[in-house]
Amino acid sequence: MRRNDRRIYAVTHPILWRVVRLLSRRRLIRLPVMGTVVSDSALAREALADGARFTKTGNHGSTELFTRVFGPNMLMNSDGTEHRDLRRTIAPLFTPAAARTLCEARTQPYVDDARARLERGEAVDMARLAMLVSGISTCTISGFRLTGTELEARALRTHDAAAELARKVAAVSWRASDRMVRSARLLVDEMTDGIDGAWHDRDPETVPGLLAAAGSSLEHARGVVGTLLVAGTDTTSSAIARMVAQLADSRQLEQLSADASNDRIDSAVSESLRFSAPVPMLTRSAEAEQRLGDRTVPADSQLVVLVTNCLRDELAIDDPNEFIVGRTLPRHVNRLWFGSGQHFCPGQAIARELMTTIARMLASLDAPLRVVSRKPARRVLLPTYARLEMELCR
Repeated sequence: MRRNDRRIYAVTHPILWRVVRLLSRRRLIRLPVMGTVVSDSALAREALADGARFTKTGNHGSTELFTRVFGPNMLMNSDGTEHRDLRRTIAPLFTPAAARTLCEARTQPYVDDARARLERGEAVDMARLAMLVSGISTCTISGFRLTGTELEARALRTHDAAAELARKVAAVSWRASDRMVRSARLLVDEMTDGIDGAWHDRDPETVPGLLAAAGSSLEHARGVVGTLLVAGTDTTSSAIARMVAQLADSRQLEQLSADASNDRIDSAVSESLRFSAPVPMLTRSAEAEQRLGDRTVPADSQLVVLVTNCLRDELAIDDPNEFIVGRTLPRHVNRLWFGSGQHFCPGQAIARELMTTIARMLASLDAPLRVVSRKPARRVLLPTYARLEMELCR
């Protein structure tokens, strides 16, 4: 289990991962260029929950780049009333009930097909399944009016574009060149091409439709949809693929099959999100001087929360480097993988529903599942698998 987990990080970020883990020993440290770096789970929760002291606006972290690529007042670069109003507008699509309806209608057939193929003795690429269901769910609420193979192709293309854009954002300095911004905008244009109909029709089952009904321009709708596609597609597919591998590698899938209660399935999903940290880092800005823990965060500086370290906080979690379904987490750590405060992940209900559906399908299989072949993805921001072929052990 540990060897496979280390390998996926070693392939994706061979040097950065070592640096991040070394920083876990310094729970709060100020570094040149980066700013104040947090690896303490309690301090991370405090900072993320306090949007007045530590904001998503300003000229630090990814905010400046996202503003130049997507425009102002999007989900990732707004605070206060504007942010609350935007989230309130699109909220009907992100409730647990809406997520369940979406997944039952659009992604359940793909999960059922994967199960049928496994039971026929075929090998199934769970990484591709993860890309498909995450891409289809986000494309559907984004207003793409496609079905069948056209929707599948669009979902996979959107996933690849989102992963590429995320990599571009991470590959540049915080002050991106004009050339890099133009390249990123072309990707956003490609990713959002096709949402016009939902916006014009004010389709209430789509994000652009809800935004149009609230008075947003098509340009603003494109920006919001773009941020959702970037923030939701790649992160969710990575989380799903790694959950499947973690359950199989740890042999805890067999335990899950023996007890597939809702609580146990929910615990497996939560532990996988904690262990893999789909969003490994979050940034905030301190516009005025702030006190955090025993340190002072200078005015007009950046705060970097290393979520992956916070979710393996040895002072808060027993055996944090082990994958243990059924563990109890401290309140300040629980769900920290989705952030905290007003920027708590809006799509978390959809991500959890997709992961729950697949975990429940795996637990219902009549034989143990094993990894036939795996290949960690290269040149990506989020550690994940390019291929994860699995089959039943008969």
